[in-house]
Amino acid sequence: MLVMRNVGMFVIFMMVSFASAQLKTGVFLYEEKQGEGTLVHELKIDDTYFVATVYQKNPAKFIKTQGGFYTVDGNKLKVKLEFNSNFQEDSVKELAYSFTQNNKELKLEASTAKRYKKSSESPKDLNGKWIITGRGGQSFDKAEVFKKPRKTMKFLLNGHFQWIAFNSDTFQFSGTGGGTYETKDGTYIEKIAYFSRDDSRVGAALDFKYEIKNGDWHHSGKSSKGVDIYEVWSIRE
Repeated sequence: MLVMRNVGMFVIFMMVSFASAQLKTGVFLYEEKQGEGTLVHELKIDDTYFVATVYQKNPAKFIKTQGGFYTVDGNKLKVKLEFNSNFQEDSVKELAYSFTQNNKELKLEASTAKRYKKSSESPKDLNGKWIITGRGGQSFDKAEVFKKPRKTMKFLLNGHFQWIAFNSDTFQFSGTGGGTYETKDGTYIEKIAYFSRDDSRVGAALDFKYEIKNGDWHHSGKSSKGVDIYEVWSIRE
């Protein structure tokens, strides 16, 4: 009986330890007043990747974004960054947090603690991390594109989108934009909430035609500048 009890306790311990090492995926938001505006802190977390973005609304202003692959050890979250829009100022290449989480809330603690509320948005078409592998009828070698440090990635998760252009070796940051999206009957619609290159574009809605061909996302329409575009995006594991 004692042996069985010890075995049972060991199994329970392992189950609890395993559960504590999980980080629930989704989009998490935290808002705070700052002067006349409101700062929005947004986290996008899938099974392997973490992106933290801060922007201001009313008036619109992009603040910063950081992201990369993460690991979890107990209640410790570590992120090895691939991009950091503030790298020239802070030289940060890694993030580390203590965290606690339930079904509706994620608390991250570094120098200060923030409680993020989980977005109610559910998974949608095109969820994933996508790398651009074709543009304007020109296709690039996927294997080569994925190996290169210079990438343009679009991260879609539960109705939220963000594109980021970066170099993971030099940490040169070329720009980002994001907000919310929806898909319906082959149409993909973005509503811009932040745009590092032009805050005046915030609030604009852009619609595109899309279809999946051989696992790739084919995307056509007009850019934020009104230019015709045709892009091919490939999923990043």
